[in-house]
Amino acid sequence: MKPITIFFALLLIASFGHSQSISFVNPTDFNVCHEASFQVKIDNNTNVPIANGQVSLDFPCSIAYISGSIIGGTEENISNLSKPSFNIEEIAPGSSVTLTFLAQASCVTAACVDAGQLFSYNLDLQHDGGQLNNVSSGQFDIATSLLVFTQVNDPILNGVKGQVITRKLTVRNTRISPIKEFKFMDKHDPGLAITSSDGSIVPSAPNSFVLTFSGADFTSIGNGDEFFDKDEELIITESIEILICGQEQISIPSTLSLDWGCNGESCSDFEINAVIKVDVNSIPGEILTFDSIMTEPTCYMGQNAYEQGLIIHNTSSLHDAINILLTLMNVPYQSILEGNLPYVIDGDTTYLTPNYE
Repeated sequence: MKPITIFFALLLIASFGHSQSISFVNPTDFNVCHEASFQVKIDNNTNVPIANGQVSLDFPCSIAYISGSIIGGTEENISNLSKPSFNIEEIAPGSSVTLTFLAQASCVTAACVDAGQLFSYNLDLQHDGGQLNNVSSGQFDIATSLLVFTQVNDPILNGVKGQVITRKLTVRNTRISPIKEFKFMDKHDPGLAITSSDGSIVPSAPNSFVLTFSGADFTSIGNGDEFFDKDEELIITESIEILICGQEQISIPSTLSLDWGCNGESCSDFEINAVIKVDVNSIPGEILTFDSIMTEPTCYMGQNAYEQGLIIHNTSSLHDAINILLTLMNVPYQSILEGNLPYVIDGDTTYLTPNYE
């Protein structure tokens, strides 16, 4: 649930003799990976117009102007979005111009927040009658997010080959800034197949399982908006199939991580470790049963051939039957005709060449 906070806007006014004064309205709700609105007002206190004015801004910590957002001026140079410049219209004596624009805080900004940096930006004004340099906007705050696992059920799980086990993880945003999207990753050793009905599965490298969570996943929790807000919790359920076994217990470690950011950057990640212990299975392995396929001969006294067959079932729910050796023996007054034998599994037919002795 995002807290409701009442702010009083700080209007900072810089006055320079009786020439110009510059005032700032800074954002009161500025979050990393979000946009915020800024305002600058320039008053002309002289008896001559301010002509051909150009305003240049200098933001710290990779705070970036949002291209196209300027109101009250036109973009002059935005090749560096942390240091944009704008042209302003002529300001008549006793009049003013107000610039309104948007800026975004990046993952670099998040690192500055964590380092305890205070935030303000500088403004330069140049015009035909002179210039003002390094006018400070005054301080404003920026908030960031921190994702953590608050609960893992269970970090150590046991199972046997072929078994599907469940791991549940609870994720919480512990800081003020809401999150638009985050990523969950389970990076593990070989021997597991993982899936989940939560979030969106992202194609990933072998031995990695990745989910992303965004607005649609957040509407069913907390205040129901499309952000993962402070103190909201989300549960991730993994279904983990064990693919391997051994003659002694095997441990398959996982690194479970949470990652959020923007603009292709990671602002913060959080990691814990978990393990699947593959136990030695005491349940019997492959159990084969046989059903016969019988064809009645057209003449019991003749020399004609008739088809016979076997249906082989593996009744084990855990083990595959491999390296099967099937021996067919002649009985009195009957013989097996030599040649290839059709072999059908799951509807697909191949031909086997027996070793006749």
